[in-house]
Amino acid sequence: MNADDLIYSRDKPDVTEITTRHQKIKQRGGFHKLSAAEQAEYLKFMGKGAYSAADINRVESVTRLLIDKLDSYGYTKPPPRITKTNWTMTDTPTRADIDRIRDNINYLQGIFVAIPEWRDILYNNTMGFEQANTLEWDLYHIDLWLQRMAAAWQYCGTFFCGEDAVWLGVNYFPGMRRRLIDGDGYALVDSTGRALYVRY
Repeated sequence: MNADDLIYSRDKPDVTEITTRHQKIKQRGGFHKLSAAEQAEYLKFMGKGAYSAADINRVESVTRLLIDKLDSYGYTKPPPRITKTNWTMTDTPTRADIDRIRDNINYLQGIFVAIPEWRDILYNNTMGFEQANTLEWDLYHIDLWLQRMAAAWQYCGTFFCGEDAVWLGVNYFPGMRRRLIDGDGYALVDSTGRALYVRY
C-alpha cells in the first residue's frame, strides 16, 4: 500500500450510483443472491461510492508509512501515533476511531511543513465523500512533498558535500524545519540522543 493507491476524486454521482446499486441488491434479497460477476462489479465500484474497511485500511496504512518515513527523517514528537490496518467488513468504526485517523493526518502536517495544497479536515459525526477525499488528498500531498524534499537533497548533493555539518535540504520549503546531518549523512543529535534541527 502506498500513496499512489489513495482515492481523492469521489463525487456525488459515485455516491448516487452505489446507493442505487445497494437498493437493487436489497430488492434481490441481499449480496449473496448476486452472481459472482455482479458481486465483483459491486465491490469494485464500491471503492469510490462507499467508505469501507478497505478504504480505512488504505488510509491507516499510508498514514503509518508516512509517520515512519517522517520519523526516519527526524520529524517526530510524542506521543507515539496509533494506527490500525486490519479493519474488516464486520468492524464499525466509532467517532473516536475516525477522529484518531483525522488527528494522525493533522499530526503529519504539524511535524512536517505547511502543505500549500492542504485541505482542512472537518471533525464531526459524519464521513461524507468530500471528507473522505480530504483525508486521502492530504496524505497524497504529504507524500508528494516528501518526495520533492528527497529529490532536492539529491540534487543539491547535500549528502556528499563532506562538511562537518550540513543542512538537510535546500531553500525550497518556506517555514520548514531543517535537520542537521554530518558529511556522511548521519543525523546529528544532542547529548540525550535527540535530533538537532532548526526551524526557519
